[in-house]
Amino acid sequence: MAQDAAALQALFLVTHFAPESRASANRITRFVSLLPDEGIQPLVLTLREACTSPNDPAGLTGLPADLRVVRLPCLNPVIHVARRLPAGPSPQDRLLRFGGRVLTQGTARVLFPDALVTWAAAALPVALRLVQRERVDVLVASLPHYSTALLAAAVSRISRIPYVIDYRDAWTPSLATLRPSRPRLAAHAALERLLAGRAAGLGAVSAPHARLIEDFLGPAYRGRIAVVPNAADLHLTTDVLPYPEERFVIAHLGNLVGGRTLEPLLLALASLQREGLLHPDRFALIHYGQHHPATFATAARLGLGALVQYGGHLPRGELLRRAKGSRLTVAVQEESFAYGLPSKVLESVALGRPVLGISPPGSVMAATIAELGMGVNFDFPEHAAIARWLRLVLIGELLLPTAPRPGSLEPYTARSTTHRFAELLRAAAAFPRDAMAPATISG
Repeated sequence: MAQDAAALQALFLVTHFAPESRASANRITRFVSLLPDEGIQPLVLTLREACTSPNDPAGLTGLPADLRVVRLPCLNPVIHVARRLPAGPSPQDRLLRFGGRVLTQGTARVLFPDALVTWAAAALPVALRLVQRERVDVLVASLPHYSTALLAAAVSRISRIPYVIDYRDAWTPSLATLRPSRPRLAAHAALERLLAGRAAGLGAVSAPHARLIEDFLGPAYRGRIAVVPNAADLHLTTDVLPYPEERFVIAHLGNLVGGRTLEPLLLALASLQREGLLHPDRFALIHYGQHHPATFATAARLGLGALVQYGGHLPRGELLRRAKGSRLTVAVQEESFAYGLPSKVLESVALGRPVLGISPPGSVMAATIAELGMGVNFDFPEHAAIARWLRLVLIGELLLPTAPRPGSLEPYTARSTTHRFAELLRAAAAFPRDAMAPATISG
């Protein structure tokens, strides 16, 4: 990488990066693409593509031409195999994914802090060589793989270079919802407090997320966590040609993991179907992402088999076309991740498609949909209210918005969020090397 002598050098130690097509990869890829405009030169140490989730070559566009990316094998054959399993609905694909989940969960219970600690161990000597050769000023680790934070702390301990933890997801509080054994949860809590205590900076995706981390880490961290929201890649939405659809299509974009479920919407659709408002030639709910058998089993049980369809696990560019071809997108955020804002919500709004949110009333997603003026949010038990709202839309008594409130997307643009992240990195790089608590970050 060609280096500007005056530029800050940031080494990203991450397990998700372009061309991987998932939200955590997109977040880091945005930062890396735009940080040079902020006077920060990034370099990346990450996984080989064969160890990652399905890839989208479009994710590589926009990266700095002189960016140095070093890719290492994950050294965990279970991860390597599980991430290449098919996403389709066939019985064979579903059986393979089930086997992959069993193996992955078993590996995760054995390895600590997660299944990619094997990659982190192999990455340590490589990271130390990069630090020496590239004059690195600050290290960046990005969750949810906790091994990246462990790697950053180890490199920092040896090199005396400060590090930042980007909490895309919460750590111990999120793990607690998965009900691990008490000793394992206690070990995670101790490790998180140790690594966060030695970090020069911490970042969260929302103010409620920052408060959740503060509540866990303790009062010494009040006001010390920078809020850097997820962003929308607005440049990817400007020239999207809509996928041609003559039906009224509701599109769900993303995977149904954890406690995420479309059941409230399915119950609402069953009610509308009984009223004779839904016909397969004029309406469809299409799920894009990894096939979710429970959703389609529920749809069949409710008599919605002809209305609920699987659209496949598509590259990002094609996914945006499908979203723009729909009349409405639906997004789901469960209680344990109510602090997060899916970037697909922002991209749908940028495409001019309103969002039907299903999340707790106090969630960040609910507040953002209201702030943008592009849709509505319902709690999980409110399927009757969803049915009433959709009925008004379908009979034409309620017109759907086609554009957000002026200026409301600006805080969520890639440049705006990258600027916030750059402020966090600059503050961390100036942090005293022998300090043991994160610096106060404004904003």
